[in-house]
Amino acid sequence: MKDQNIYRRTQRAQLERFKRQLLDRISQFESGELSRQKLYWYYMPELNSLKNAKNRPYATVHPKIRDKVEFLRVVAKIGPRKSPEYSLDRVDNLNYEYHPDHLRWANQREQAENRSSTRVLIAFDANLQTELEYTLPEWAERRKLPLATIHKRLSSGWS
Repeated sequence: MKDQNIYRRTQRAQLERFKRQLLDRISQFESGELSRQKLYWYYMPELNSLKNAKNRPYATVHPKIRDKVEFLRVVAKIGPRKSPEYSLDRVDNLNYEYHPDHLRWANQREQAENRSSTRVLIAFDANLQTELEYTLPEWAERRKLPLATIHKRLSSGWS
């Protein structure tokens, strides 16, 4: 328990340090101390996520984050990417707008589970009291079955 608290405090401190550093760099850019090119260089992966969002034909990017500097302010709010595998994702997939309040960093699996075409299985706990929802990959992992087996069973009429 003590180790978990230390880990959480360390994570919080790292997140605050990232936010402070990013906001400091934005203010340095606005005051002329830091060039636009250098600012973009520091945060190229995050800015590439913005570029990818703008290129999606069905989605709209909120006016507040169309500008790269404003987008970096939003990044300061949601925090740094956990790793290079993470990219920008909308929390609510039914809302097609990339609004600052609806963004998160998600890996490919999390984004696949957030698609509107994702099939969800509904199961009940042992007492039939609580309804539980699982995506097909989650159910396959939970039941220790290949995903293809789950797909075959559903297509042949299993429920």
